[in-house]
Amino acid sequence: MKKLVIYLSPFLLLAACAEKKSVSTRWHAHAPTSQAETGVVVQLNSANENEAFELRSQIEKLMDKKDSLEVREINQTHGMYEFYNIKQEELDAALKTFNVKSYQNVYFKNMVPKAHASSAQSLLKAISIDTCVKSEVEAQQPDAIVVPTSLVDQLSEDMPIINLKDGAVSFTATKSVSFQTDKTLDQLWLIQGPPGSAFEEKLVNGLTLSFTPDLPGSYSIGLVVQDTAKNCTFTGFDFGVTYNQEFAGPKAPRTFDMTSDRSQFFHLDEVGGIEAWKQSKGDDVVIAVIDTGVNYNHPDLRANILTNPKEIPNNYFDDDGNGYVDDVAGWDFANKDSMPIDDGMHGTHVAGIAASAVTGVAPNAKILAIKVLNAFGGGDLASIKAGMLYAVDRGANVINLSLGMDTFAMTPSQIKTIANEYRTTLEYAKTHNVIVAAAAGNGFPQDEVFEELAGKGYNIEKYPHLPSSIASSNLIAISSVDSAGALAVYSNYSATLVQVAAPGGAPDMNPDDEFDSSKPILAAYYWPSIKAYEGLMGTSMATPVVAGALAVLKSAYPKALPVTLISTLQGTSVKKAALTGKVKSGGVINIPAALTALSKDPAAASILSHH
Repeated sequence: MKKLVIYLSPFLLLAACAEKKSVSTRWHAHAPTSQAETGVVVQLNSANENEAFELRSQIEKLMDKKDSLEVREINQTHGMYEFYNIKQEELDAALKTFNVKSYQNVYFKNMVPKAHASSAQSLLKAISIDTCVKSEVEAQQPDAIVVPTSLVDQLSEDMPIINLKDGAVSFTATKSVSFQTDKTLDQLWLIQGPPGSAFEEKLVNGLTLSFTPDLPGSYSIGLVVQDTAKNCTFTGFDFGVTYNQEFAGPKAPRTFDMTSDRSQFFHLDEVGGIEAWKQSKGDDVVIAVIDTGVNYNHPDLRANILTNPKEIPNNYFDDDGNGYVDDVAGWDFANKDSMPIDDGMHGTHVAGIAASAVTGVAPNAKILAIKVLNAFGGGDLASIKAGMLYAVDRGANVINLSLGMDTFAMTPSQIKTIANEYRTTLEYAKTHNVIVAAAAGNGFPQDEVFEELAGKGYNIEKYPHLPSSIASSNLIAISSVDSAGALAVYSNYSATLVQVAAPGGAPDMNPDDEFDSSKPILAAYYWPSIKAYEGLMGTSMATPVVAGALAVLKSAYPKALPVTLISTLQGTSVKKAALTGKVKSGGVINIPAALTALSKDPAAASILSHH
């Protein structure tokens, strides 16, 4: 080998060095943003510090031997890594001396509802092109093609996420094709940005499109091309915008307005939340919000953000040795950094419902911010699982999962993998007396297969929705109701798997009825400089109502087991005829009733906490 190297051309040597990536450059910092990007996940079955260190060392040796191998460190404490460019069988053989399990990671692009529909689905509904026709001859239809012309590397189909500071984005329709040579094309663009953006819904004519995103979040670009025979075709391009912002520190919140706030945040009275505050406000309880992140600098949330006292901010060192550098205000598993700031709106809204210092169901509880979903609201199984493990290790009492996977498009193997990984994680949480509140889901997906049923709730016993379809003594699944206690039209349900229902908002089915009970749930908006609150609806909103309720109960009875708190909340629910056969409790949660029931339980009453 030495002689071969000596006689190689200098040019060949340079080329060889250029092609071989160093081990340090083959560590991934970002989670997958599509199924095509996922790899094989390995995790220690029973991690300890020494074994985790040895596994890491073995992985580095393996990377040194295999030049194409790339790895993402997901959760160092539990020995969780994702491997790329290697077959599962080869990986298992290379790590056979370790007590590990491996599985193919799964990515799901719609873990939470997007702020807007895909442009490809909604463009023709959002605009009026009365002259558009569809040719009966498919070959005569024009072909609409969107091509990014700026930030091309970031705006690829595989990794369509850019940073807010990157500036303008631009696209062209020059590659769109008219299949009739005597016809020319006109172009019409639609930009759909996050609520509050200047580009929330904007139409632009022309061959090219250029604009500067003004908010983080999900953006959809729609393009309609029309030929001179009035034949139209449309397509869409989605991309996300993210950013980072350090935690500015706690700040005293404003006081709750018993007139204005009470009327606007009506869901609090619907579950007896304000009455329950006389007994408990969630003191000394931690709610982990595992989601798109949390804007921990929102004025109503800053006071309640759980900080890590063992970590020195911004010194680029893992002071507490937990495997996470500078995790003062939580952790971002989507981008592998210490700033789990919300770039998708959803997580901040959820955190505000559960534990805003002003309007949260548990206004004195602490919020542990954990980001596992990207700006699209998409995420991968391994990151979610790692986030749950991190939450338990950081001392969370309640984990809020306002997310979920419908399984319609999944293979049996994927469904089995997802269910198994959630079960093992739930077991870990159970050993630490942690309750997991999970959304039952928001109906059939928006696609052609379920076109007539799209958005309507279904039975999660018949069609599994994960993790809410998993039966575990420390998991509580939640359906959504409107202000009259009727099941929301979109809400999934199950008489055996969904324990309770809670207010989650519902669409206005009768706009002319001023007494209509359908209205969204108001909570903290992720970009408070634009507006403080936003109204949303979904089982995602009902779930933090329950998480906050559990925090109130846990604060009053700190040693009560998860099974006791869940069964009490279920058993004291206010019965609603519309929920019979839809939810196990047959009713909507009532926090004061649950507190009263716990006070009459000899075991619970003996450990009553005074706040």
